[in-house]
Amino acid sequence: MPVEAKADALIGTVLEGRFQIERLLGEGGMGRVYVADETRLRRRCALKVLLPELSEDKDCVERFLHEAQAIAQIHHENVVDIYHLGEDPSSGVVFFAMELLQGEDLETRLLDRAARPVLWDQACHWIAQAAGAVGAVHQAGMIHRDLKPSNIFIARRRDGRDRVKVVDFGIATMHSETDTGAAGTPHYMAPEQVLGVPFDGRLDMYSLGCTAYELLVGKPPF
Repeated sequence: MPVEAKADALIGTVLEGRFQIERLLGEGGMGRVYVADETRLRRRCALKVLLPELSEDKDCVERFLHEAQAIAQIHHENVVDIYHLGEDPSSGVVFFAMELLQGEDLETRLLDRAARPVLWDQACHWIAQAAGAVGAVHQAGMIHRDLKPSNIFIARRRDGRDRVKVVDFGIATMHSETDTGAAGTPHYMAPEQVLGVPFDGRLDMYSLGCTAYELLVGKPPF
């Protein structure tokens, strides 16, 4: 659950002398995402901060840093950009800065489909862009492992057009790694993930197919 700004000690603080935290955007299993102002370059960004209670867990820190490193290896217009990875020396806060997206994720868009129906050409346009991002992820030797509507963001460009951004690489893994973990989101998990057997990049294609189905039909396939 999101934390109220008045109860969040990070609001108003400056990390590494350059990232001034303005407000909370949301919270996930491992971290919180804030809107911040990068004072040196005078640009706004999104700051993902590892939860304080996890900062002493080496495995959690390694997984958190892995997410930033994984995204930074991919240079594609439909993958969120990473600006900086760091640790504030005074507070010990581990964080990474990324582009601040304006818009909404597909999950939010689907929840509002009664008021704003998703047209088939919109769905095809969004899925085609997401597929391009998945291709770039696979070319970089990685598997996302958690593609779903909430991790596909419809960003609004300055010219008013949409640009899809694939986000949240928290459980991404390398093709070369032997991984049989069942981590993921049940409605979009390929059978290999559910069964805990070895998998490859095709599981991302499966998850993207489930997302496309939901966009067009209005509910998950299973």
